[in-house]
Amino acid sequence: MSGQFFPTIAVFRDIPVLTVRYSDRTAARTTDSWKSSMSTTPLGMHLLAAAMLLVASSVLGADQNPNSTIDLLDDWPRQRINPRRSDAERRPAYQRVPGQLVTPPPQVGASLPVGDIELQSFETTQEYPQSMLNPVAMIASPVGPPEAWWVNAEYLHWWIKGMKNTPPLITTSNFSDGGRVDATSTRILFPTNTLFRTPGFGGRVRFGHWWNTEHTEGIVGDLVALNGPDERFSITSNGSPLIARPFFDTATASQNAEIVATTDVPSRSGGVAVEANSDLYTAGIAWRWQLGALRPARARPCRNMPASFQFLPSGDIRLDFTCGYRYARLQERLSIYEDVTIPIRSTRFDVEDHFRTTNDFNGAEIGLNYMHHHCRWSFALQPRIAFGSVRQRTRIDGGTRATTSGGTPIIESGGLLALSGTNIGTFTRDEFSILPQVDARFGYRIKDRLTLTLGYSLVYWMRVARPGEQIDFSVNPNYLPSSNPFDPSPPTPSGPRDPRPLFADAAFWAQGLNLGLEYRF
Repeated sequence: MSGQFFPTIAVFRDIPVLTVRYSDRTAARTTDSWKSSMSTTPLGMHLLAAAMLLVASSVLGADQNPNSTIDLLDDWPRQRINPRRSDAERRPAYQRVPGQLVTPPPQVGASLPVGDIELQSFETTQEYPQSMLNPVAMIASPVGPPEAWWVNAEYLHWWIKGMKNTPPLITTSNFSDGGRVDATSTRILFPTNTLFRTPGFGGRVRFGHWWNTEHTEGIVGDLVALNGPDERFSITSNGSPLIARPFFDTATASQNAEIVATTDVPSRSGGVAVEANSDLYTAGIAWRWQLGALRPARARPCRNMPASFQFLPSGDIRLDFTCGYRYARLQERLSIYEDVTIPIRSTRFDVEDHFRTTNDFNGAEIGLNYMHHHCRWSFALQPRIAFGSVRQRTRIDGGTRATTSGGTPIIESGGLLALSGTNIGTFTRDEFSILPQVDARFGYRIKDRLTLTLGYSLVYWMRVARPGEQIDFSVNPNYLPSSNPFDPSPPTPSGPRDPRPLFADAAFWAQGLNLGLEYRF
């Protein structure tokens, strides 16, 4: 019997299998099945076919278990392979353009035409998720550190907006000019500049919790306490140089001053001290929703990362929306203390003026939270804005204590810039206000759950009352206490009721650097 053997590729259960067909040209016939062909094949041809099958199994199964090379139909992986693929086709699937099925080989047992059969190649495509094909894809899985709770404690080194509109409180001049601000020799001793120019310090605590495992809904909150800068100034004199407290005299419609220390008749000695401070508190709580998240499909792996660290691939980005409640309080104080001794009257006067302001804000707050994680590093940007009402409360108080030699002290209400019957009291009003904030923070994860943070914060607050701007520089001496260092004769209240409560407001801001630690659990 004479004939020829023709190798070909068939597919069985989506698996390419090498088969051999035998054609007997002498008898001008071709077997109709692989089984009948092999049954008419001589023994040597059986051995040749077996050897070819062994070679094919070793080539096609190079990536499989080396102990399983013959049982192709059971152990060959369920994926489509091009046995003759080019170098370009050996690239990862997401780097190739999907092809089309080309001329599939005949199935085992199918009828074949009589004659020579050529070996045909074919290729198919493997479907991959779209996130593997695009460099960046929108995802729904958690982005950010995997823990459900976090707490961040920060040290604040902040500056606040100074008070620019504080009137002159202490002056000096030639004895003839008497410390009046319109005199050519007069020099203002305090304030010489804007109040609150030095930084203050404080602390902030942030906290949050995710309600679900996908980290798409949660709650966040923060508490801030800032001890603002303190202003202190004091000066004393035994009469030289001259020290005075200026004001505009509405009774005479001219500049005037109360002398604290002078060598002129009657001589006086004493001093003046001014103290001012500012404190800021704010607290908020909000619901947090994830708007979107991005994760590169081919992110670079993080190097030198401990196995215990729960870090994400490089390049994770997410954007969240927050909506909640914001409370803020700004309370400030400015006090003036005067100590005057008049030997000719054998009397010592202690005069005090106090101006205190409190601003309480309540409102609704919305904001965004942008986060970007890169191995150990992270960056967060959080702009927010709150709309609501601010209650401005101004409290003005003053008093005079006159002590004569061997006599009983006389204490009366009213000092110099705070007088009874004019502006002493508590005054309140409500105003609409806006309170925007922005926080930018870098983080470096130093331990499995511990991150070091460094950032910058800015708080801006519209329409707040500040104590330096509540001081009315106009004074009617007729409303001074009966015992006072300005006029030895008891005055009779008459004329304009000055000074008055001003109810002036201005914008306020606080900004500075933050250093903290964040713990997640």
